[in-house]
Amino acid sequence: MTATVTTLPHYFPEVFAFRVIISVLLLALLIFSACMLYKKKKVDKLQRNCLIILSSYTVLMLYYTLIGRYSQSYYRYDGDIFGTISALIKDFNMTDFTQLVINLVMMIPVSFLLMLILRCRYKTVVAFDITVLLIITIELSQFFTRAGTLQLDDILCNVIGAVVGIFVYYLMMIILARKEMKRHE
Repeated sequence: MTATVTTLPHYFPEVFAFRVIISVLLLALLIFSACMLYKKKKVDKLQRNCLIILSSYTVLMLYYTLIGRYSQSYYRYDGDIFGTISALIKDFNMTDFTQLVINLVMMIPVSFLLMLILRCRYKTVVAFDITVLLIITIELSQFFTRAGTLQLDDILCNVIGAVVGIFVYYLMMIILARKEMKRHE
């Protein structure tokens, strides 16, 4: 009879410091962008509140995806697109399903709030681009700090979530416009 040995992932202090630096830089970029927005144009109450919510959500997201994880002793990469989805179809697993749903839902608030904050001509493109840059930054940071696996499935699910957030924004605008039209009839 052989005993199985379970080892916990190692925790590397220098990697933790790198994760904190990346997180602080991302937050500094967000705060800098908010300050530039405030300087250039008058920020209304909705924009200010959305910036506060987006900043808070970003802190929670960075903690969940980078800072609050143990480091692996090796770099992990999964380039199999639809690998998680096909594995779920073959053999349903609640852990993988939960991870898939989290990846789909995680970027919905980011793109939705960016749509509410931005007041520029091509705000859909800008909001989508900012969200995709954030997604790629988080995934690459997870890879280089060994906080997780760089998975193309995660990127794809996050991008779909970003598109859903933009869609929800436009759906909300249509509903509000219809209510406004009915009110004036």
